Amino acid sequence: YTLAGLLTIDNAECLSGLVMSQLIRPGAKVLYANSWTTTDMRTGAALVGSVETTICRIAGAQLARFYNVPCHTTAPNSDNHAHDEQNSWEKTLSQFCSIAAGNDLIVNCGMFATGMTCSHEQLVMDDEISAMARRIVAGVRVDADTIAADLIKSVGPAGTGYITSDHTMRWLRSDEYLTPRLAVRGSRTLWESAGAKDTYQIAREEVARLLQQPAAPLDAARLDGVSRVVDEFVRKG
Repeated sequence: YTLAGLLTIDNAECLSGLVMSQLIRPGAKVLYANSWTTTDMRTGAALVGSVETTICRIAGAQLARFYNVPCHTTAPNSDNHAHDEQNSWEKTLSQFCSIAAGNDLIVNCGMFATGMTCSHEQLVMDDEISAMARRIVAGVRVDADTIAADLIKSVGPAGTGYITSDHTMRWLRSDEYLTPRLAVRGSRTLWESAGAKDTYQIAREEVARLLQQPAAPLDAARLDGVSRVVDEFVRKG
């Protein structure tokens, strides 16, 4: 019942699967299955949202890099059955840590209750959590353009012209700042005038809006890429 013991056993299981796949088909493309679960020994419940599970997902990504194999994990995760604070903190921690750890493929958006339930509202909330996590991991770009020393000098202490400068106009349209679709920002007066909605209500409205949009077809390049993957899979049987 230790994390080191869990990692040792699960790592052996992952490696045995990789070895068997290579024996059957040498050179087959594989992913290290970094999808551990821990257990609440008081109830016997499997846990995907616990901090210990998240620690193992970080360690699993490190093991995959040690073996030079891409890895897959699941996140954002929660063991709770409601769209509430526990859901939020478990999903935020598990998703950020999974992305920061360098997992190559992360799936589970829209799912909660230990992966046994899913909803459209959860999906759009998880998309926002994922975007926030990716933005944090991306960090701060530091170069001559982002520092903008010449602009700072020209503007001076008064700040005159900063808002309307070409540099500001260019960067405010970039991905420097994340623009959320669900998060509430602004004064309480504005929030109340908009109906004083909580996150779940906003997510439900966003789902309704998205479902009313016409399906966007794949562009030719992406459609060709998908077709090539399918054709290769069929060819290899």
